[in-house]
Amino acid sequence: MVTATTNNGTLASQDRVTAAHKIARLTDEIASSQDARSLTDLARTLSFPKSTVGDLCSSLAEQSLLQRVADGRYKLGVRFVELIDELVKEKGLVQLLAAQVRGSIILSGLTVFLSMAHDDADLILEVIHGADPLPLTPYPGLRSTSDGVRETNPELGVTVAEHADGMTVVESPISRGAATAPPVWVTAMLPRNAPSASVREVSTALLRLATTLSVHGGATFGEVAQ
Repeated sequence: MVTATTNNGTLASQDRVTAAHKIARLTDEIASSQDARSLTDLARTLSFPKSTVGDLCSSLAEQSLLQRVADGRYKLGVRFVELIDELVKEKGLVQLLAAQVRGSIILSGLTVFLSMAHDDADLILEVIHGADPLPLTPYPGLRSTSDGVRETNPELGVTVAEHADGMTVVESPISRGAATAPPVWVTAMLPRNAPSASVREVSTALLRLATTLSVHGGATFGEVAQ
């Protein structure tokens, strides 16, 4: 009788671990996507039964961790985003970023975001959305795959990437207090075919912003990442 109880308890524990693992993989897969994902697509990508994906998505949507859109696909829910915001807001970094961006003649109106290296991807922590439409819309909680290579423009002192769709991305690292802390970046996204003069001005303003965040808030990112 004792053996049966122990085995049942062990099986229940294993089931809970398996469920938690599936939820982690599911939310990570949805977070890494720019668009909402269908149950069929998720089931195929994760190699889960479609019924399992449906049950997990429904349960997470009930808790507002996922959101079901009109066509039945799923994306990150408001509660998932709030959880990330809460981690950052505890340190005042969101308010600091927003104040600095909106107070800058150059950066105001552009989309600017904070991201942190996490495993083999970048996790977006907070976004100040600009006025111009972009082919890529970042949002807190989005995970984007990184190739791990960032080369600094020696003239501008920042990383400048030209995308095939005409969008220009300028980013600068934020200095960290601990050498082992995950890298954190502040990034500005310029609309299609931005003139070189604008890129130069944005680069200078972004370096100034990165310095401000490093002095006033950079050391707290290590705690956020724990």
